[in-house]
Order: sequence, then C-alpha cells, then structure tokens
Amino acid sequence: PEMSGIDVLRTLRSDRKNSEIPVIILTAGCTPQEEQEARTLGVSGMLRKGSVEIAEIVTAIQSILSRSNATRPSC
Repeated sequence: PEMSGIDVLRTLRSDRKNSEIPVIILTAGCTPQEEQEARTLGVSGMLRKGSVEIAEIVTAIQSILSRSNATRPSC
C-alpha cells in the first residue's frame, strides 16, 4: 500500500470534521511507537492480519457501532 493505516489515520485526523469517525486498523504489524501514536490519534481498534478471524472483525465493528449509537444525541 502507498499509505500505512497509521498514515491514513493521521491524515483523517488532521481535519477536525473527521475527528469522530471510528477507525479500525488491520495491520501486518507495527512498532510499539506506531501503536502508541494510533492510540493517541484516537484509533478505535487494531487487529493483526493473519491472526484475526472474521468473527473478531465483526465483533470489533459491532462494539464501535454500539458505542457510537450510545453517544449519538437523540432527535
């Protein structure tokens, strides 16, 4: 890829209007520094390629969506 997940997250977060978009990074691996930067940038989840099952991806997405719905103001 031309951009890593951290690069995409950094670019996304550089614009305030994108600050609340949930992001899950699916990575082949990252350094502890990259993982810390992702957390600082507000990553919603990090999953490792090769060791992740589809059910884990679905669970991560459902968890993020339920948190998002819980904090969404009602009309």
